[in-house]
Amino acid sequence: MRLSLGFKGKARDPSEAGFSFGVMEAEDRQREEQKKEEVHAEQQRRTPDHQRRLLAAALAVVLVVSIGAIWFATHRERMAVPIVSVPTPKPTPVPTIAPAPAPTSIPSPTPIPSPSPSPTPASTPTPPPPATTEGDAEAAFARGYASSVKEEYEKSVGDYTEAIRLKPDYADAYNNRGLAYDHLNEYEKAISDYTEAIRLNPNDAQYHNDRGFAYDDNKEYEKAISDYGDAIRLDPNYTLAYINRGVSYFHTQQYDKAIDDYTKAIRLNPNNADAHYNRGVSYQSKGQLRKAKADFRKADRLRKAGT
Repeated sequence: MRLSLGFKGKARDPSEAGFSFGVMEAEDRQREEQKKEEVHAEQQRRTPDHQRRLLAAALAVVLVVSIGAIWFATHRERMAVPIVSVPTPKPTPVPTIAPAPAPTSIPSPTPIPSPSPSPTPASTPTPPPPATTEGDAEAAFARGYASSVKEEYEKSVGDYTEAIRLKPDYADAYNNRGLAYDHLNEYEKAISDYTEAIRLNPNDAQYHNDRGFAYDDNKEYEKAISDYGDAIRLDPNYTLAYINRGVSYFHTQQYDKAIDDYTKAIRLNPNNADAHYNRGVSYQSKGQLRKAKADFRKADRLRKAGT
């Protein structure tokens, strides 16, 4: 039995098949072009509507933003959180302290008491007694004292030297010549004379005070403090010794001890201007300006009053 391969019925003509295929392709292309034209037409139709919607949306956004900005600007003050006004605290007024008068130099010890006075003449003149060596010494001492009062210290030294020559154990002459040397800034000679006066009369508080003054001038402050201490031991009410020792304590920056000595001097003599002034300088050095100011004012009042 033979098997038949092929189509049922009439065999197809190749030329007809090719024609049929060509017609079909032409129809497909036509449909595709038509479809493209329809799509393009639809896009053309939709594009203006889409753009109009976008533009309308944009305008709406701008309008909303603008309205919001205008509303915010007009209502901003009412919307602001009220600020509580807190008054600025004012500084508590502090009493102004006038600058303490700065001393032109480091305060110097208070001037030493005047030299021993010359003998008082008799009330009724009498013929002069025969000249004696001691009488000549007293006369020379009196001349030395007068020269010291006139601040003629070199002449005073010569007169006291004459008195010592005539009376070698004349303690007051040694002490007063020491004072004259001190004024001439010859401190070593002054210290030597004070030392001799102390040797001749060790219980005289003024001699110790005066030598302490010379030691202070010579910047030997510890020796000065020691001598002032001896003067106070011999005379506990010696105001000048307290003041002068306070100055030496000041020079060694022992301000508390200086203030203590000035305070003791003020207790002994409340009207001593030097004690108030020097204590003010020590208070100022410690930065205690209120106390310094009070002492400076007190010293100024006392000096104006002449006490």
